[in-house]
Amino acid sequence: DFLTRVFGSAPAALAADPANAVTNESVVGISMAIACVFSLILCLFSRKSLKVTGRQAWQLGVFGAGGLTATMLLLTYSYKFVTPGAALILNFVYPVIVLVISSLFFKERFSPLRTAALVIAIVGILLISGLLASGKSLGAALASEGVADPTPGIVLALLSAAAYALYFLAGRHASYFGLDTGVCNVYITGFSAVLCFAVAAFSGRLMLPRTAFIWLMLLGEGTLGFIIGLRLLLKGIKLLGSAAASAFSASSSSSA
Repeated sequence: DFLTRVFGSAPAALAADPANAVTNESVVGISMAIACVFSLILCLFSRKSLKVTGRQAWQLGVFGAGGLTATMLLLTYSYKFVTPGAALILNFVYPVIVLVISSLFFKERFSPLRTAALVIAIVGILLISGLLASGKSLGAALASEGVADPTPGIVLALLSAAAYALYFLAGRHASYFGLDTGVCNVYITGFSAVLCFAVAAFSGRLMLPRTAFIWLMLLGEGTLGFIIGLRLLLKGIKLLGSAAASAFSASSSSSA
């Protein structure tokens, strides 16, 4: 699962080796734990206060870590029922959710620039996926090979989109909005690691990598993805607002 998620399709030489198998829950949990440790070291080195209120703590855990963890795990679970490309398309409705909720409940302006970024994101994902040119029915285009009913995968992917929308909205409107992004990262990655390890243990899928290559990949994912990437994302949400940040995040992903 991990190799497929990183490379699109697992390299034959690596996929053939059972020693490289790692469950998704363990991948995310270990990567988040690595990110939490390094984020904590950076905060201590720069003498940033890690003090938060009780309200900020539970919102960082539920909205921040919960939203981010649910996004990644639900999306990978959906791959059992729909193709990864189709799951990503469904997941990319998260900017629509953010735009609607932020406009209706938080009075964020629905500007032409945000709308353009959202349109670019949706069109880009559809073109990349080939769904528009496939000529298949929606069900046939979405379903993974050997899966008769893609409905569970569609539901899981949409729930993943809702969870990611929650993460964007909370980054702008939750009580931890004013906290330093590095401090937020310590709590979000720490809570996320705990959540992933709990899910893995409860489902009997908790495991450690058995090769140096996988440890190296997890180290890269933890540092580049969950330290640098998450901090930049949180900063973008604070500066642009949840609606604009989600739209530009989706458009940059589709253009990449």
